[in-house]
Amino acid sequence: MDLKEPIVLLTGGSGGIGREIVRSLILSGFSVWNLDMVRPQSPLLQETFREINLAEAPFVLERSIQKILHECQSMGEIYGIVHNAGFG
Repeated sequence: MDLKEPIVLLTGGSGGIGREIVRSLILSGFSVWNLDMVRPQSPLLQETFREINLAEAPFVLERSIQKILHECQSMGEIYGIVHNAGFG
């Protein structure tokens, strides 16, 4: 029986509220894929960082997301998505 790890994709996980969401999800038993423009200063053990710019042109962004999803699905099962990215 092949049990894949539960993965949550999180946009904007590198700063402020995002870091707390990463910690909370990891404590709840998830592996977190942090999709952000900025690498976190202190990545956590169950955290995978992938650089992505959500402000890219739609066709470029679509290719970036497809690549990330393909890679993610080979590592585990996507359990959920949390959209936390913002500018301000």
